[in-house]
Amino acid sequence: MIFFLFPSHKGRTIPHATLPLLALLSALPRPLCAQTLPTGGTYVAGSGTISTAGATTTIDQSSARGVINWQGFSIGAGGTVQFNNGTGATLNRVTGAQLSSLQGHLNATGTVFLINPNGVVVGPGGTVVTGGSFVGATRDTPNSAFMKGGKITLSGTAPGAVTNAGRITSTNGNVVLVGASVNNSGTINAAHGTAALAAGNEVVLSEAGGPSGLYVSADKKAQGSVTNTGRIKAAAATLASAGGNVYALAGNRDGLIEATGTTTLNGQVWLSAPNGTAAVDNTTISATNADGSGGTLHANGERVSLGSKAVLSASATKTGRKGGQILIGTDSAGGTNLARRTTVASGATLKATGKGNGAGGTIETSAHTLAMGAATISAGQSGSWLLDPDDLTIDSAAARTIVSALNSGTNVTEQTSATTASGAGTTAPGRGDIAILAAMSWRSTASLTLSAYHSISVDAPITLTGGGVLALLTNNNKGGTSSGGALSFGPRGAIQFTDIGAGPGLQVTPGRVTPSLVTPVFWPTAQSDGIGPIPLTLPPLSLNEEDKGASDALIIIAHPRPLEGPDTTVQLDQPQDYQIVLPALAYTNALKDTP
Repeated sequence: MIFFLFPSHKGRTIPHATLPLLALLSALPRPLCAQTLPTGGTYVAGSGTISTAGATTTIDQSSARGVINWQGFSIGAGGTVQFNNGTGATLNRVTGAQLSSLQGHLNATGTVFLINPNGVVVGPGGTVVTGGSFVGATRDTPNSAFMKGGKITLSGTAPGAVTNAGRITSTNGNVVLVGASVNNSGTINAAHGTAALAAGNEVVLSEAGGPSGLYVSADKKAQGSVTNTGRIKAAAATLASAGGNVYALAGNRDGLIEATGTTTLNGQVWLSAPNGTAAVDNTTISATNADGSGGTLHANGERVSLGSKAVLSASATKTGRKGGQILIGTDSAGGTNLARRTTVASGATLKATGKGNGAGGTIETSAHTLAMGAATISAGQSGSWLLDPDDLTIDSAAARTIVSALNSGTNVTEQTSATTASGAGTTAPGRGDIAILAAMSWRSTASLTLSAYHSISVDAPITLTGGGVLALLTNNNKGGTSSGGALSFGPRGAIQFTDIGAGPGLQVTPGRVTPSLVTPVFWPTAQSDGIGPIPLTLPPLSLNEEDKGASDALIIIAHPRPLEGPDTTVQLDQPQDYQIVLPALAYTNALKDTP
């Protein structure tokens, strides 16, 4: 039995546009009469018999694999085509000029390929049910490659589209639709395999499991889009467009993509449009594994757009299971093939939570330019959310989203990387700075990490009430070697811990701490009951003589005790006194040169 699996495509995602569904449906062929059945069928590879009785055509295949050339392959309403091909596979190629319109029923015990460069349409009343895989395509493959089995390349440039407005079910295989463009407004079920919708001129199907088994070659000459406004339920799912866009939108059936996984195949959903836009709105996409843990959800493209009613979930469904992984605007964790722009609208929801005592998962939202609205982001307790653009400004909407995630127990990392340029012309995404322009305050043990390729500027107050941790890193060398970055505070900038008993922590790893006229770091006064120092990790700091202004104070962010211990070393270039200013304590201490 052949299992054609889905795309291992490293690509990008969908454009922000709604598709005129009524116009699409009106373009579908009118229902054919019940007597319409495939015509002119002849085996050109393998062996079998073809017979017709009344409104039913039956193909009894005697070889494991076979290829049939047809003059036409359509099924009228009330008509049936039955493939008795065991657990084998049959490739059906249309040589005539008419598209294939399936308004009746196509059934098979094994795998069926329907290849028609003019187009393939499953109408609103049409059904396809196969024991193996079903592949509907307007791209072809040589007979010899198909008969050999294994990896199969479907290629061609015909303008034919593949459309499903009915119901396609594979009981023990995959559903793969490949064309110049692909549209699903109906229902696709592949409970033990992958549902793959791919628009491109070259698509490779292999026998690997999951989206890693299907590769769509990026091709700027290919302009077709992949659009899902229907329902897809499979162990894994992939929507990939080589040159156009990928749309996961709500239609008149309330669009839904659900990957549930199997014991041998993890629950995965891939949206990939390397030369277009991946757009999700008014629909829910979920990925879970068979054991109830969270699955994997990828959405990437030249641009990625998550609308205000988009829901993406890789959360666990069984108590004690951990959350999964959501990657938006990147092909892999840490930032690979970043989208040029990722937009997450206010109201969008991304969740990768564990269930019960299950650990949280991971969420990454990346791009060269990231626009983050007031979305709901939750990776669960001890889970993590990483934001990774070249330059990052945290405004009020983004601050609300970050605080919401922190309060849910999700660790948040704001990270910038090296300046990059690609494509024609000159791009200047920035130096890799992080700017805090809106206040942030949270009460939980979650950590907020600000990791900048260059500098961090704090121009609004950051308040920790609870056992949370704030980590600041400049010159992080992500994607290159960075230098000259600094940690600085504006007139409104401040870091405040309001609950010393909860044990908040602060780690600072600066390239250089910029002096400020008013030191904006406030620590609560030590209590008389002997509460010890607030947990603090400081690396060795170096201060050059020219860095010290006459009226400036060296900003040392420290606990309300004298600096001491191996983790709080301050290296001075010249033996002299420097003032350590802790305004909340009115505390100063003369620090001599450390030999």
